[in-house]
Amino acid sequence: MSAGIWIARVLALLGFADAAYLTATHYAGSSVFCGASGGCETVLSSEFATLGPVPIALVGAMYYGLASMLAWTPGESWSRTTAWVLAALTGLAFAISAVLFGIQAFQLHAWCRFCLVSAAITTLLFATSIWLLRRA
Repeated sequence: MSAGIWIARVLALLGFADAAYLTATHYAGSSVFCGASGGCETVLSSEFATLGPVPIALVGAMYYGLASMLAWTPGESWSRTTAWVLAALTGLAFAISAVLFGIQAFQLHAWCRFCLVSAAITTLLFATSIWLLRRA
């Protein structure tokens, strides 16, 4: 089994943990541990933190859950189609992460460390999925 598949699996699980933490704190009404900068609270309490009543973090957790299910496809079932779907999913997530990064930088002028970790994980997951697609 390819090392790239294991990298995708680990990244998807790490991303899920990050997004699940943000989702849990949202629904618990508690604040995240982010240090003295206050950037996390600024970002996570902004109008951009939700889609209607749904926190963006929950959308992220669902994305990482789906990416994880794809990455954990058994090796004998792994195919070019699986790689293509993973690449398409992570490519869409990468584009959304870029937009959210821009919102933090240019509209909110604040940074959420957990959001940046998620963006980095998505970037690495997208790059890994492209690598897997080329090797499939």
